[in-house]
Amino acid sequence: MLAVLDGRQTHTVAFPTPDHREDAQLALWLLYELCYRGFPGVAEELEWDPALLALRRSLEEEFEAILRSRFTPPEQVD
Repeated sequence: MLAVLDGRQTHTVAFPTPDHREDAQLALWLLYELCYRGFPGVAEELEWDPALLALRRSLEEEFEAILRSRFTPPEQVD
């Protein structure tokens, strides 16, 4: 992921496997930070790069699925 952001690698970013969940969380944070403040030496237009946006969506969906599998919603209260 860092190699993509600093231009050492093309936009081909593989989705992290379940064995690399910590990497997935770091990648998600990097993608969010790219939108908030950016990084020195990283092109601002990468914020809207279609491949990186698709990766962010995939990471968000995976993270949400993990959270939903661990927690149940509270019961309805009158």
